Order: sequence, then C-alpha cells, then structure tokens
Amino acid sequence: MATNEEPASAAAAPPAQDAAEAAPAPSPSASAAPLPPPRGAFRAGEEVLGEHLAMLYDAKILQVRESASGVREYRVHYKGWHKRHDEWITEDLVHEKNDENEAKRQALIAATQGNVVAGAKRKINELFTVDDKEAPKTKLKITIPRELKRILARDWTRVCTEKKIAKLPRSPTVAQILERYVKERTTDKTGTNRQRLAKEIAAGLGDYFDQALPVMLLYRYERPQYEEWARSQKFGAEEQPRDRYGGEHLLRLFVKLPELLEHTSMEGDGVTVLQTMMGDLANLLKSCIDEMFPDEYEDLPESVINKYFRYDFLE
Repeated sequence: MATNEEPASAAAAPPAQDAAEAAPAPSPSASAAPLPPPRGAFRAGEEVLGEHLAMLYDAKILQVRESASGVREYRVHYKGWHKRHDEWITEDLVHEKNDENEAKRQALIAATQGNVVAGAKRKINELFTVDDKEAPKTKLKITIPRELKRILARDWTRVCTEKKIAKLPRSPTVAQILERYVKERTTDKTGTNRQRLAKEIAAGLGDYFDQALPVMLLYRYERPQYEEWARSQKFGAEEQPRDRYGGEHLLRLFVKLPELLEHTSMEGDGVTVLQTMMGDLANLLKSCIDEMFPDEYEDLPESVINKYFRYDFLE
C-alpha cells in the first residue's frame, strides 16, 4: 500500500479505512509484465477475497504478473479502500469469492469486533434500569483531547515521514496503562459497580487491542517489526501485543473504536458507560502525557526502507 498515510486513522490497514497500512508492491522486475493466466488461475478484473494479516477482504484483481522467481502475483484493489492500499499479493493469498469463503470472512470480522463490549453489557443492568424495547441505538463518541491529537500527529511523522519505529517494548505498555486506570478507578469515590465495570471494560479493551493491532493499528512500515515478534512467540506464550506496545497504538484504537462498534449490538446506556470510561482513560493519558508517550523511536532497518520506500515514486 502507498505512502502519505494519514495520522491515526491511517493506522488501520486493510486494511484500515483511513488508517494504521498494508504492504506495497514488490520491486519491479523485468518479468513483471502482465501474463495470460493459466487454466484455473485468477484473471484480471475478477472479484475475489484477498487475504491480509489473517483477514479476508473484498477485492478486485487489477493485474497479473510473474516474479523473477516464477511466482504468480496479483495486484488487487480492496473494495471500499483508497487506491493507495492496492498491493501485489501471491496466489496463496487470493481466494475464490463463494459462500464458504464469505462465511469465513464474516466469522473473522465477528471474532475481531466482538470482545470489547462484552464486559460492559454483562454489568450494565447493575448500573441502570434499561427498557430494551425503548433503548435507542447510540453511537459511541470519544473526544480525544488536543494534546493527545498532537501525540498522534507526532507518531505519524516519526513513522511515515522520518522512517522510524517505536522502540519496543514501550514503557508503559498498554497493559500497564490499563492496570493504572483500573487502580485509579478503584481508589476514587465511585460506586463499587462502576469500579467493577471499569475492570471489565479495561480487560475487554486489552483483548480487543491484541486482536485489532495486527489488523488495523499498524502503519505498513511497522509490520515487519510486529511479524518478527509474532514469529518469535512460542506456542502458548503469555506475552500479547498489549505487553509490548504503548500509548501511541492505544490512541489509534481510540480513533477506530467508534466506527467498529457501529457493527455491534451495543446500545443506549451501554454505549454511554463505555463512552464515559473511555473519556476517563483519555484524561489519564493527558494528565501524564510525558510519562505515557515517551518520544523514543529507532531507525527503520535498511531492508524495510528498501522494500517500502524505494519504489514509492512509481505509485
């Protein structure tokens, strides 16, 4: 996918609607001319499902080519996304568009989007008397303070302009930030039910962050760093993305969360409670901004720069 990604919302990658970033086209080669497809292969103009970081997306094949090593590759456009997200992918990542694969796609979407609201819905009746027949559908609105927007802009500049990536693990990590939020909520004068709800929402956000990070919270230049860590994890390892990434990536989730929750069944007062809790968390981040967002980045490896930046002028 292309450069010039936008702060925060650009962190979603196929994709991500505005956001955090997918892999760009591989280096051009002499054998990259369009090829007539062999029997059974996908063809230019065909609608398919493209696989990206374990997710499936509606896509259309724009071009077909064969790499220098003889691997057939397809340039795909992800429907609903800007053309800057177009990319070359190998044939094993292209799936026929049929009922079976569409069911798999919907299951992956549901698994990614379903966790964050579970805690709030379990405890909502302890806080409010809700008439389900009367409760209106309410959109989540998260107000991000100006100071935190500046952090998002700084983060975008470091990664997308200065060719840097955050040093990992961050300090504090997302897990530590959520633990601090719960600790402060349990020592203030709020009621016991609200304190318990804060714990459940923090746990849900942590789970949601772990699932959302590789799908929509990374700029494309950050993906090799994540993938290297993911490959190093042994089966059953307890370390999760929340244990490595920090406040900048948590803020990217703030940006995407309202849009994502539109696809859930959370309504009325449940949204109101979650909105209040997210506002409290934003205020915590703002009050300790220097501690929560250390300006610590390192240069991208030369191999990543060569892969993602060298041919950007061709896009």
